[in-house]
Amino acid sequence: MKNKSNTTFQDVEQRLVKFREERNWGKYHQPKSIGEALMVEAGELMDHFLWSL
Repeated sequence: MKNKSNTTFQDVEQRLVKFREERNWGKYHQPKSIGEALMVEAGELMDHFLWSL
């Protein structure tokens, strides 16, 4: 993967597609739904840090 500052949306999309294909999830998930699920899970993780210092 490229340096974080050079990462494009296309890079992220390609990684999501690769992740999906490695698991044979293509028939169930498109990149949009995987991205949405990722954001939900990340939000739940961040909830644990919301009020910590």
